[in-house]
Amino acid sequence: MTKGFESQKCEGTDETIANLRQNRKLLRNNFTQKRDAFKSGWLAQYQDNQYEKPPEYSLYKPYSEHSCLIAEKPSKHSTVGHHNEKLLFFANTDFWSVWVKQYNQKNKIALANSFNGELLPKQRKKIEFQFSVKVGPYRFFIPTLIKQRICSWHGADAYSTWRELVKADLPNLMPYLSAYNPPENLHSIVSEDSSARVCQSVGLPVQHGVAYWLKQKKADFHPQVLADVVGGTAVSGLSFPKHYNQISYPNLSIMDHFNNSFNSTFKKLLQVN
Repeated sequence: MTKGFESQKCEGTDETIANLRQNRKLLRNNFTQKRDAFKSGWLAQYQDNQYEKPPEYSLYKPYSEHSCLIAEKPSKHSTVGHHNEKLLFFANTDFWSVWVKQYNQKNKIALANSFNGELLPKQRKKIEFQFSVKVGPYRFFIPTLIKQRICSWHGADAYSTWRELVKADLPNLMPYLSAYNPPENLHSIVSEDSSARVCQSVGLPVQHGVAYWLKQKKADFHPQVLADVVGGTAVSGLSFPKHYNQISYPNLSIMDHFNNSFNSTFKKLLQVN
């Protein structure tokens, strides 16, 4: 891996993360309770979902191509507009994918108020990232549920074969991550310990159940590959590539969860003193 992406672990990383935890409400007050509520909410949402059994061969079938895409940056004096969701970066390997999205939070203020401002900061935008892995015709991100489903569909041997394939493919994601320098320091709650190990294995620091994708100084940013900058996306953001959209994606992002039917579950779990 190039030195540029190794700088995610360089001197000063702990200090940067400590500052983030002090200055972002989600990472600050009652953080452990909030983190565990997110993880419980994800599990509650997805463990009862029913998916059609895919053929076993589809578990071992990779995406038809790799991609590494970046949205154009808005010009200095342009108006970004009021898009509720904007895809800034996307990359995929044979089985892994990662995206960075920007959300307009203007419509989230009432929800933030319902949590006394503790869960969602009252800011104009939020940027988050998420990893997922291809499982036949689906994409998932909770390792425990992935294992349960594959074993239920095709047995432990099929799971072991699939697991070895995706483990071998994971290093291929690292050069694509090095191609993107986020506009600000990003954080994402990891669903399980094995998810934390995935993030660490591709160079992202993880502390207290949160993965960080830190913005690098221009002088320290040395991408291993050059991403394709997609024209005409400065305002609207990227579209997912065709080979990715052909896969079913039942999972939702953090922001999508707040509009789901199990909002009440989060409210009960996130009672703060």
